[in-house]
Amino acid sequence: MNRDEFRWLDRCNYAPLETGDLRLWATVLQDRVELNRFLNNGQQQFVAEQFKKLQTAPLAPLGFNLTVGRRHPASQKCVKPLTSGHYLALGQSLPCNHGAVSSTRGNAGEAIDFRSSVDDVVQQDDPVWGRYAHLQVDLHATDKALEEDFRRWLAAWRTHVPSEKPIGNTLQQKAAAWGDRGVVPYFDMQMLARLSGKEIPRTVFVEKLTRTRQTSLGKLHETPSKSALDELRDDMRRIFLSQTVHTFLNAITQDD
Repeated sequence: MNRDEFRWLDRCNYAPLETGDLRLWATVLQDRVELNRFLNNGQQQFVAEQFKKLQTAPLAPLGFNLTVGRRHPASQKCVKPLTSGHYLALGQSLPCNHGAVSSTRGNAGEAIDFRSSVDDVVQQDDPVWGRYAHLQVDLHATDKALEEDFRRWLAAWRTHVPSEKPIGNTLQQKAAAWGDRGVVPYFDMQMLARLSGKEIPRTVFVEKLTRTRQTSLGKLHETPSKSALDELRDDMRRIFLSQTVHTFLNAITQDD
């Protein structure tokens, strides 16, 4: 694909994402996730029609309902079951080779750790998980024993993993960083390439994803490096094409 096929794309139109506005990000993420799902299901004509709207106004909502906030009947405000959706997201965030030592090995020969907390591992790479802890609860124990154990566990966990910032601030900072790096325009370029059945040269990515900022010294052009483009490719898979996005969206909706 050549530069003329991306005349519609202007980084300035994506600038509001750089503020980290979580409601805006929730809409933008949900729309792209749904379009990707329809495209994977062979609904190319529908996706092409919807994508024309994004070319005109890339941050305008497409009308997909944000339904990820549905709760399990046993969920409370602060204590919730680990749903199957969160389990999938947690599994995708858990690296198999995090250095644990164990005498037990999985099917592929990787070490399985039965001693360290799963939350210690996932929080190293993804601070979105910093608001959660996942426990095994022995329902055969008495309520009194559970309450006492939970109180002791919570005190130890608070010391082990201090909560330094409200989750809203953490999510907002993460979303703002995605906005700065151009994750959404990169995704939109890749989606148009899929619809067209063409490849995008790196030079076109560089040109269209270059960001211009006004400074005291004049205009500053920030051009993405080769490594930055490689990171965007990885980010696109991790953000839009995995269960992680539903964890992010749930965190936004549950704080409303």
